[in-house]
Amino acid sequence: MKTYLKLIAFISVFLLISCENEDDKTQIQQEDYFNLKVGNTWVYKNYTRKSNQELENNNILDSVIITDKFSFENKEFYVRETFKKYLTIHQTSLYQTDYLYINQHNHLISLAVHPEEENTLKEYVLHPGTDKELIFENEIIIGSNSYGKQIYQLENEKNIEIEGKSFLSSPFVGRLQPNDKITKELVTEYHYSKNIGLVKEIVPTVSGTTIFERHLISYKN
Repeated sequence: MKTYLKLIAFISVFLLISCENEDDKTQIQQEDYFNLKVGNTWVYKNYTRKSNQELENNNILDSVIITDKFSFENKEFYVRETFKKYLTIHQTSLYQTDYLYINQHNHLISLAVHPEEENTLKEYVLHPGTDKELIFENEIIIGSNSYGKQIYQLENEKNIEIEGKSFLSSPFVGRLQPNDKITKELVTEYHYSKNIGLVKEIVPTVSGTTIFERHLISYKN
């Protein structure tokens, strides 16, 4: 009987260790998928477009850097800092800091403030990885006005060309349907490439006809 109990205990411990190892392996695979490592840097060129006109260079470069990593409530967070370099005035400034982690569904999540300061914020899904079942709703609120909910879903992979280079993109696309405040469908696109990260971003303004784009021009691992 004692031998049997020891065998059961051994099997339970073995299965627990195996599950933990599998979870660790999955975590590492997803970190590689989104290219999350301290020191990694991406540089983007900023453009604007008016309706269907050609892209106009804004003379602004965004340098996006993973500057730190920390654990909080059994989650591994990455600190992402975005610096804007204004080429016409030769000035660089910190534009934004956010905090990334991969949730239990292998989605890339962003928080606007440090989780130790506020851990009840709504999780913003930057990209769902390979999960085509996810439907992410994000309400567009400007001031005290709501412009409706933008519905995001992963679309089929496709090859896109950016700044003369070809990438296999997994586009995460958000659609805001026309309503009493919006006269036409507004489409936001986040194009991620496996083991590279964000390669292209298209964000329309809620009011007006201006569309902002960011194109990857270089990255360093």
